[in-house]
Amino acid sequence: MNTSGQELQNPTEPVPLTREYGVDPLYPADIVTKLQVQLSAISSLMIDSTALHLKAPPIPSNSNAPRNEEAEKTMKNVRDEAKELGKKFVKACVDFERMLDEIPGVNSTEDEQIEQLIDLNRKNDEEAQKLLKSVSLAGMYSHFRLTQCRRYFRFC
Repeated sequence: MNTSGQELQNPTEPVPLTREYGVDPLYPADIVTKLQVQLSAISSLMIDSTALHLKAPPIPSNSNAPRNEEAEKTMKNVRDEAKELGKKFVKACVDFERMLDEIPGVNSTEDEQIEQLIDLNRKNDEEAQKLLKSVSLAGMYSHFRLTQCRRYFRFC
């Protein structure tokens, strides 16, 4: 849980694209939005890790002071939580780096980028033709059904 009282997302799981992050789950997010969400998760983990000292018990300055088992137990829990947050933080950073590497065109030449754009444009045209054909067939079918209904009700 972070300092604002919200439950943290687990960075080992895919980044949730929800309205909370300004992303409509019905539509795929662009790479910039995904990077922003991942960076937000990294920031939350960083805030949580810096707030761990608030949970730690005070350490007596006198080494001869009696040992408090409850304080030692709490300190062990804080150490375990710090290790877990560290693992999540590293995983989130690695995922962020991976997402950066997946940005199209980062490791390609201008000619390769142009070729990719031409290919994407061709695929877009093909999908547009399929959609146009589907819409056209749906329009013909609805016209056919409307004609049948008119004929039926004319005889009633």
